[in-house]
Amino acid sequence: YPIIPGDIYVIPPETIHTFCITHHAVTFNLLIDFRAFTELEMRSLNEFSRFREIFAGLRKGGSCLRLPASESMETASMVISAERVLKGCSPGYAAELHARTMLILLAICRKAERLRPPGSTRRGNAGKLSLLSGYISEHFRSRITLEQIAEITGMTPNSASRFFVRCMGVPLMTYVNRLRI
Repeated sequence: YPIIPGDIYVIPPETIHTFCITHHAVTFNLLIDFRAFTELEMRSLNEFSRFREIFAGLRKGGSCLRLPASESMETASMVISAERVLKGCSPGYAAELHARTMLILLAICRKAERLRPPGSTRRGNAGKLSLLSGYISEHFRSRITLEQIAEITGMTPNSASRFFVRCMGVPLMTYVNRLRI
């Protein structure tokens, strides 16, 4: 996945993934086990039309919510606060961490609702790149051709090659060879 300021990637459990950071960036990893939430909390989250699209029933490659960098700063500060609670381990920290995680999820869902109204589905570059990186992660030990990549993305071989370089900053075979090493 290319890292762009403001992006929130939701990656399903047990999915092999890599990130390519081509500029100075701060990243946060937040691991959420939805089994820790009550039925009422899950019903509340499911009231957001985009929640299921972003977090539930994830496709193999996951999903990406592209936020303007300014919008993501609020979410980042919420994650930093949750991290402080976790490191502090003061009495009641587990309950506070749970509550802060819920607030982070609510903030993400609200931002997603404002960005794209329900029903307007589109599979942009993040979706194509997700499919592509998933395929490469699973097949990097085998011979990968540009024609295979083009078929996966629904592009011509030349377009797929330019797309990969634009998103990842390196040619496809360079990326595959680095992964192999």
